[in-house]
Amino acid sequence: MSVTCVLLCEDQQTERFIKQYLLQSGWNHRDIRTVIRQHGKGAAEQWVRQSLPAELKAMRSKQNRVLIVGTDADKMSVTSRIQTLIKECKVNNVAWIKPNERVLLIIPKRNIETWIAFLHGASVDEEKDYQHHECLNCKPEIAQLKRMCQTNQWPPAPPSSLLSACSEFNKL
Repeated sequence: MSVTCVLLCEDQQTERFIKQYLLQSGWNHRDIRTVIRQHGKGAAEQWVRQSLPAELKAMRSKQNRVLIVGTDADKMSVTSRIQTLIKECKVNNVAWIKPNERVLLIIPKRNIETWIAFLHGASVDEEKDYQHHECLNCKPEIAQLKRMCQTNQWPPAPPSSLLSACSEFNKL
């Protein structure tokens, strides 16, 4: 029986980034299902936050399921963003993520483009907006990230949220 991975993402750039990580980690396209906010359909963060309780319930009702949540911290801290997700689950009477559950929280500080800028060699400040940095398929960026996560060898001053993402990806 294969494992299905559900990606709950704010936008296409986040979806491409996470999906490429999965593909380079040996996942098959057909085992990855994406749930993404439709462009122009309200606030992306709010959509992910409000969708999380239902996706957690769905994940828990099936065996061999992984849920990856890709949402930006925006101007909040990563911890504060997680607190908003916890609160939403509580309001919807859905238990928060248990340590043994295969749920990954991929939360870039500010936005995913901060990580992309860093992987392109820029010195980044997680308070600044790097919206103009993107990757189309993210293959070279993810290959570099995987090497850094596996070897724990980083260029100077990696974004702390990216280090946290490596820990999350290691749960796979």
